[in-house]
Amino acid sequence: PAVQQAREAARRTQCKNNLKQVGLALHNYHDTHLIFPPGNSIGAWSFRTMLLPYLEQAPLYNRINFSNNIAGTADRCAVGEYDCWAEVARLRALGGGDPNSAVIPAHYCPSDPRGGSAYVYNGDHRLGNYLGVGGDEVPVLSEGRCVAPGGTFPAKRRGMLSYNSNVRIRDATDGTSSTLFVGEKGVNEDRNYGWDICAGVEGDGWLSVGGGFGPGDPVNNPAYVHDTHFWSHHSGGAHFVLADGAVRFVSYSLDFKVFKGLATKSAAEVVSLE
Repeated sequence: PAVQQAREAARRTQCKNNLKQVGLALHNYHDTHLIFPPGNSIGAWSFRTMLLPYLEQAPLYNRINFSNNIAGTADRCAVGEYDCWAEVARLRALGGGDPNSAVIPAHYCPSDPRGGSAYVYNGDHRLGNYLGVGGDEVPVLSEGRCVAPGGTFPAKRRGMLSYNSNVRIRDATDGTSSTLFVGEKGVNEDRNYGWDICAGVEGDGWLSVGGGFGPGDPVNNPAYVHDTHFWSHHSGGAHFVLADGAVRFVSYSLDFKVFKGLATKSAAEVVSLE
């Protein structure tokens, strides 16, 4: 038991360091573009795609043609709708490695036996652990990914990273030290949350906290009830990056009203992790 505890302590530290890298990459992106990336953009390009140059993955990022963003065949979306899978198919045809299956260690919790594994789901290897915090609403999966040009996009959420979001650091008027940015979600039932390159229909790189917060079920769960909230394989809680870049371990015992308040950037709640 002592050896196992020591190993988990090391994994937990590595997980925290991974999220520090993600938080630093987000702020470096903001320094360059004067805005944070969207949680996912039209066609479901995940914010993690936009962070590739800031996580020493510039060659991978430079291979992507973001203009190739319309479905030519009825795959994840209907023909003529925004869909990043057209570009994934082009890159696969070129060879030289599948960018949608690149394993980037900074996006995976070492305590999660499925995070970053080579498990194949619908032909892809995307079992990431870190999702953007979209706000306090009931979770919406794959929101707006299959919208045709000229169509109506969903309303923006109240968190830092959501569908087509365009948040600046000045927008976090609730306080950057009191606003959740990116958090952990364990992988269960081999679901493909938080893909690096092109998000899948099961999750587009971000999640709202309205579905709750608590320990997940890392073993078989046919109902997928743990797909819609943040949780981790660590005991007692999960790591989150705050909007100021700090990483905090948030306990499952935190009052849920406080947790929801932390998920919004400018709702004038007076909440804190202190």
